[in-house]
Order: sequence, then structure tokens, then C-alpha cells
Amino acid sequence: MALPERQRSFGLIDSLEQDISELIRYHLLRVHSEEQLLTSDELSSARERQDDEAEDLISYLDLGPKVGVILRWKHDISESERPGLTRLATAMEGVYPIRNRVMHGRPLLPDDSEKCIAALTTIADSELNCPRLARTLQHLKADPSWLPPGALVRLPARVLNNLPDADYDDTGLIGRNRERAELMKLLTERRWPVISVIAAGGYGKTALALDVLHEIVGSPDCPFDLVAWVSLKTERLTSSGVVEIEAALRSVGDAIPTIGGLLDSSDASIDDLVQWLDGISTLLVLDNLETATSAEVVELIERMPQDVRFLFTSRVGIGQLEKRFELNPLGQSAAVELLRRLGQSRATYLGGAAQAQLAQLTNKVGFTPLALRWFAEGVAAGLEPAAVLGATSGLGEILRRKHIRRPPARRPEGSVASRRHWPADSCTRDSPALPAWSIDRGRSAIQELVLANVCRENGG
Repeated sequence: MALPERQRSFGLIDSLEQDISELIRYHLLRVHSEEQLLTSDELSSARERQDDEAEDLISYLDLGPKVGVILRWKHDISESERPGLTRLATAMEGVYPIRNRVMHGRPLLPDDSEKCIAALTTIADSELNCPRLARTLQHLKADPSWLPPGALVRLPARVLNNLPDADYDDTGLIGRNRERAELMKLLTERRWPVISVIAAGGYGKTALALDVLHEIVGSPDCPFDLVAWVSLKTERLTSSGVVEIEAALRSVGDAIPTIGGLLDSSDASIDDLVQWLDGISTLLVLDNLETATSAEVVELIERMPQDVRFLFTSRVGIGQLEKRFELNPLGQSAAVELLRRLGQSRATYLGGAAQAQLAQLTNKVGFTPLALRWFAEGVAAGLEPAAVLGATSGLGEILRRKHIRRPPARRPEGSVASRRHWPADSCTRDSPALPAWSIDRGRSAIQELVLANVCRENGG
């Protein structure tokens, strides 16, 4: 299901699109044929999409071409509405990129929601007759939590993928511009067969990977034909405690059918994938790798064709077979900005708090995205900040100690590291030894904090 910010932005843009269609029908189709109004490319595109000959071709145009029709034939628009066309053209420059992110499932930027409302308000306040858009804006003004009816329509992707929606549309990805650029470069320069995003729990590994991957698959220069995402997360931490994910995948073997499902074969075996992916530029993404054993990960890497590359998110990685991308906590300015936006989206005092007050809070909560989100959820639930902080002491340490499976001490004989052409600096030391907890022991430790509302880093 779409998050509220995405659903609201979709509802606003969809209202405008309906209004633009009606303007074309009222002012232009009365005196011109579709063949006169539309360019040859627009006619061809609309006819390819048309599945109901009873509807006019305007219904099958994208928003951009519809606006183009209005602007090209502006002299046939009534004189009373014509002045609004200039404001329409200017405002749409800011709307188009937001629409693309909304409709293609890409993560929203921090200011997308506010910018969308501001731009569309400019259009609604102009001389143009846009009654649907005006009503939608009135609903949102009267009740900011209101969601427009109707399901969000997802446009086809350029690249075959199964990337999930991002879960941070309420704030956008804050404080990771440098990391985004670096990870983007690593993935697109095709130098590294295996890349691992490494950090403790709650640092935002999954969010960063998703943000970068959504941009890559939406780019006309995407280097991949297929991007397959598999989550090996078995538990999720909520404001009410640790919740086990039903039917969670727990091994690389469990992940194979998910990858095969993208190729219309959910009962695929690893041998099938080896055959099917040969010659196809593929990125396999395994999120939360620590639930799988190192041996099965190494086997997967070794058996896949040379055209297949890998991106992992993990607390420790797999050892010496990877390019490690270390992710650090947010800087304080980014942590303050994230906490403010979390407060704004939840209508709490955090949204309007002074900079110094928020800085003091982040010093106590910590600088990781999960910690800040949990704190904001606790405040939104009506708890006093001191009570929220007091209920969560030590959770960060538990997350860092949660059971992982150790990487191999040495490269297996004949491993991918010896088969592929690796850069000289690709070898790193094994991660330090970690507590040899069993899965049950790790889960038990986390369950002790079921009533916790915030993830707090020690020393934060």
C-alpha cells in the first residue's frame, strides 16, 4: 500500500490531469479533431495504449503531452482563462519530476510533498478552471491527514525489477547525499562484482540501497537488464517491540524462487538461474545477508554467470570476496533535520522545536535513522521524551550483538576471488570475531526490550 505522502501527491496530480483533460475537451475538441490537435508521435502513442475505442485519445496521453496540447493551442482557450497558462507552464516544471517519482515507485525527496502542494496551489489559484484540483486541495487544507480515494497507478519500469517501495516517503532520505553518490558510482562503473553495504542495525543500509537502485533502474543509462531484490530479514522492530516476519526467507536457497519469479518461474532452481541469466546483465540484491551462511553465499557467487553482479546489505559482510562500503551514523545536522521532519509528518511539537532543543535530543537519542524514528513514534504516541528515552536504554547494543554468521577465515579453494579479475585493493581483513550467539539467544535478548520505543546508540 502506498504511504500517505505518495498517495496524497498522486491524488493531487491525478486531479490536475483530469482537469487538463476536460479543458482540452471543452475548449479544443469542440472545434478541432484529434488528428489536428496531436502530433504524430502523440497520436501513435495514444493509439497504442487505447483499449476502448469509445474513449477519446486524450484519455491515453500522459500528463506532459496533455499540457503540451493546451500550450500549443493556447489561442483557442478562452480569454478569461488564458492568463493562467503561463502559471501552468511554470508550475509544471516542478511537478513533472515529482510525478515521475510518484508514478514509477521511486523514493520521494525530502521536500517533494510540500513542493507538489505549492506548485499545484499556484495552478488552482490561477485563472484556469481546475475544479477537481481545487476540491482536493481544499480537503487537504481542512484535514492534512486526508487521503484521496483511488489506488495509486504504477507506470511500467524501464528495467525488469522487483524493488519494494521505500518506507521513508514521510521524510525522504536525509543526510546521505555523499553516500548515495559513492554507492551509485560503485554500482554503475562495473568494476566490482560484489559490493556490500556494511553497518550496524538501524543505520539505514536498506534505505540507502533502495534509494540508489530506484534511481538506477529509472535511468535510461541503467547498466542492468534485470535487478532482483531479495530480503532475508526475519524480524522487524516496531514501536511495540520485535515482530517476527511471517514466511520470511532465511537462506539463499529460499531466495532462489523469488529471483525466478521475476522470470515467470517461481519453482526455479539455482541451475535454472545459471542457465537463464547467462548473457543477461543482472544485479542480485540480498538485503540483511546475515541470516544466510557464508558458504551458501559464496556458492551463489561462484555459480552465477560473469554477467551477474551482487549487492549485499549486512552487519559484517562475507569477508574477502567483496568491496566493502561502510555506512556511518548521520551527522548531527542531518539527524536534527530528520527529527524535525518526523515531527512535522506526525504533527508533534518536534516539527516546530528550536534547533538547539532538537540538537540536545539527538545527542541523547543517537544519530541513526532507526533511533530517531522510534523516538518520534514514541512522542507521537503521547509519551514524554524522558519516558521514551528511559524505556530504551541499551537497545542499540543489543542490535549490534544480534546473532550473525561469521565470514570464512580464508577464501575457499577456487573461489570467485580467484576466478574473476579483482582490483588489487579489493582484499580486506576479516571482520573481528563477534559473540557466538545462537539465533534463539539473539532473539531472546531482543525480546527483553519488547516495550521499547526507540533504538539508542550507547554513548549517544
